[in-house]
Amino acid sequence: MKSFTSRFKALNPGDPVKYDFVLSRIQILGICLDSIEYSHCSICPLNKYCKAYDKVKRLRTYGIRYPSLHSTRPSKEALSKHNIIIMKTIEYLKSTSLISGRDCMADYPIAKDLRPDILCKINNKVVIGEAKTSSKHVQGPHQLKLYAQALLESKSVPSSELIGVLSYGEIVSGTLELVKEAILVHRLNSIYKEIIILDFAGNLSYPMRKCVLKKGVFECIGLEQLMAR
Repeated sequence: MKSFTSRFKALNPGDPVKYDFVLSRIQILGICLDSIEYSHCSICPLNKYCKAYDKVKRLRTYGIRYPSLHSTRPSKEALSKHNIIIMKTIEYLKSTSLISGRDCMADYPIAKDLRPDILCKINNKVVIGEAKTSSKHVQGPHQLKLYAQALLESKSVPSSELIGVLSYGEIVSGTLELVKEAILVHRLNSIYKEIIILDFAGNLSYPMRKCVLKKGVFECIGLEQLMAR
């Protein structure tokens, strides 16, 4: 940290921590992680200034996206919880008439090493969902960005018909705003027609809270309003 501060001081002696917010934000938002294999370097807004990104690009050249993932397996409990969240999310989306069960696939490959937890196709509309047991590491928005890029590059769907879903087993206190911020950093509001955030709040039977980003505006509602609808 002292090395960084001294370099910042050379740029701006009067305010050496002026740039701290910009550089630390990519880790706070879960874009840059402790392990480079897990980091989302290709969609990082600072990647062209980052030396580590050169290493990542070399890995990608050889078709390696997340090398450590192939040797790391989640526990049976975590995997079971994750699968329940996927199933309950699809059930909820069906109850809102957004999708029908026959339209959906789980863990379906859309590009090399890119497999959305939920992929539903209804005519020209595509619903892409990412399920996480927790929002602790602010994951989800980055995956939606990668999935949208892959689908748009393949020209299989127009962006005007993309709907994104982020489903969390539990949204940890203070992280919902970070998830929203990550969505805006990636400009997902200009890629997806609508983004739905579901919070099961530890209760894996029905979402306890729902937030929707549409036309640049977030709206959040609780369980009673959800049940009423």
